[in-house]
Amino acid sequence: MAFLEINGWAVPVFVESWNDSRDDVEARARQFDGSIFLDTRSQHSGYSGTTPPITAAVRDALRHVIQGDGQHWDFEGDSQYGSRGLGILSGQFGFANGGKFGFFLEAFQDVTFETAFGTGAPWTVAYWRDESFLDWHHIIVTSDGRKWRDGVRNDAEPTTELTVTSEGNVVLADNSGPFNGWYDDLVTLPYAIIDEQGDTWPQSVPYSDLPRLQIDGDGIPDGPVEALGNWQSSTDVPTPGATQFYRAQFLLQETGGGFRASPTGDADPVVEIFVPGVTMSDYAGVTEVDAPPYSPSVENEGAGNPPAGKIQMPGSSWNEV
Repeated sequence: MAFLEINGWAVPVFVESWNDSRDDVEARARQFDGSIFLDTRSQHSGYSGTTPPITAAVRDALRHVIQGDGQHWDFEGDSQYGSRGLGILSGQFGFANGGKFGFFLEAFQDVTFETAFGTGAPWTVAYWRDESFLDWHHIIVTSDGRKWRDGVRNDAEPTTELTVTSEGNVVLADNSGPFNGWYDDLVTLPYAIIDEQGDTWPQSVPYSDLPRLQIDGDGIPDGPVEALGNWQSSTDVPTPGATQFYRAQFLLQETGGGFRASPTGDADPVVEIFVPGVTMSDYAGVTEVDAPPYSPSVENEGAGNPPAGKIQMPGSSWNEV
């Protein structure tokens, strides 16, 4: 595996420049009856890196990727909106289960998606296309005519189902064309990807909900994880030849985090969970109490029994805290 992969692309990184940090997010409070002191923490990891000398094309592509430019349409939950909130402008369509990654869009009439590409601007459109009842294939098309099918470059691939209008919106055709009008995991990018991105586009998992990114690799110990990027700077690298090279700096901040307990005073750690359905069963030795969602009743605490909806870490009892 590469040192750093962002949405499948092995991003060039000067390994000696790589820095990672972990920030604790804490919330301390008492129960309304004053009987239990909570110490709840989550951890968020951040990373910063510098590229080796890269060309202008790679620099520009990396900047777009780090900034999370573009829109992702997963069609889950019958959603007509992309990950940045742009919607479907026109067409007749429905949603059904059985797509490449869950729900898919079925176009009964040509469907137009708002993309904010801008008139005459470069673009990339990627999507899964069903070619014969659940025979899904991945298609990438760029504004300069490059195409990929299932991760393999093939500029001759027929893509008559796709149109980008003069206003920069994306149109996916209905079932009157060569295919049945079923689409999944649509990604619209306001730039033309470089070949390395097309060659390594994720094939086994959905694309990330831009601007959020999926990051992985040897430099991401908990990967794959979701992150937001921050483009820092780009500087010229003196080079003797005609090709100008650049060195870029960027930040990545995980958006998720672990849930953990920590000691409060001299007592053993105790975790309370208030969200129904959330469990800590992956933590070794944790005793999960099967009970209704949290109730303010504390009638069992004196007997050393955890009240409903709470989770007790090993080595502690409720009358200790």
